[in-house]
Amino acid sequence: MQTHFTADQLADPLIVEADGILRNCVHCGFCLATCPTFIVTGDERDSPRGRIWMLREVLESPETITTDTAYHIDRCLGCLSCTTTCPSGVDYPHLLDIGREKLNEMVPRTFTDRAMRQMLGMIIPHSGRFHAMIQLAWLGRLFSWAMPTAMRAALTKIPAQLKQLDPIGGKNAIFSAKTKRIKRVALLAGCAQRALAPEINASTIRVLNRLGVEVVVRAEAHCCGALAHHIGEATRAHDAIRAALLAWHDEIRTGGLDAIVVNASGCGTMVKDYGHMMRDDPELAPVAKMVSDASKCNARSVTETSIPSSRIMTTIAPGISIPADAAIEPGRIAAAFGSCGLAKTLAILATANVISSHPNRRLILVSGRGRVLNVTSSKTASVPYEPQISFDRS
Repeated sequence: MQTHFTADQLADPLIVEADGILRNCVHCGFCLATCPTFIVTGDERDSPRGRIWMLREVLESPETITTDTAYHIDRCLGCLSCTTTCPSGVDYPHLLDIGREKLNEMVPRTFTDRAMRQMLGMIIPHSGRFHAMIQLAWLGRLFSWAMPTAMRAALTKIPAQLKQLDPIGGKNAIFSAKTKRIKRVALLAGCAQRALAPEINASTIRVLNRLGVEVVVRAEAHCCGALAHHIGEATRAHDAIRAALLAWHDEIRTGGLDAIVVNASGCGTMVKDYGHMMRDDPELAPVAKMVSDASKCNARSVTETSIPSSRIMTTIAPGISIPADAAIEPGRIAAAFGSCGLAKTLAILATANVISSHPNRRLILVSGRGRVLNVTSSKTASVPYEPQISFDRS
């Protein structure tokens, strides 16, 4: 793609970075077939190729930008399916980040939009507040008729049943290995996950402890900062990143860490990018690079901690390990869902095919039916994907 930035524009390091990314795009259109919003709308402006054109205009000719431009760029889900399809290696996620940052400065948002984003930034990254909001959602539904469209849509996405808030992450804690300790890792407890899926952290810790991995959880690292970052709440995002980096750096200095484990693939993507995001911060840049290098999505962290292969029978996704002596009912079927965050942003592709090597297990790997969800938009849509089914030979 040709660009025509002026010398004054190229004085901005972000524009220089964006220019290099834009020039890699050859408009081939391979990305269209894998973009969920384009599949639903059929609108070129809702495709990665269309958004790249618009992002160039945002950076090159800001005087031409309208609220319509912001509308289509905001609808990007950030699933990054396009990145594994692109033959030219376009760094779409960083281009999107740069464009959104500039766009927030150029296009005034409505009062409702600003209020919605500030509310999300204040509540969801704090699991206690988010849990309380879910509790009070029934009250909001009574008055949904008087709410703006975006808020009514957000209410429909709040689960009707409330689970108990996950206590893991509420305070600093160390979970000791059940056998001889061979590794020590930090676990990002997460924010929304603690309210929506409170059993995940405990399950992860049990598996790691059983395999000889000590797990430390720091309350200060309560959120990776991704939600605030993606909705334009830059200060909140920076504060969350800073708190997490300082907490983990303290653990690295005092007790040592072999890895930083993240259960949510979206959070894993964010933590992996800390080194890039904080590269110009004189205080945190070296810490951020250290943390990014140590970060591992939980799905593959176990096998990357050098656990003796004699203790592992099968590896799932490829990280949740089944010891050789595990009791597995013959003929039992296992199902696994391939997360877009794992496959697209963290390049963890072998989701579950290795499960079928276990003599007593059959596998169904379902790519499934995905829901295109955007919490700041009133639009939702179901996107069908052909299921991939694989059985063993038994």
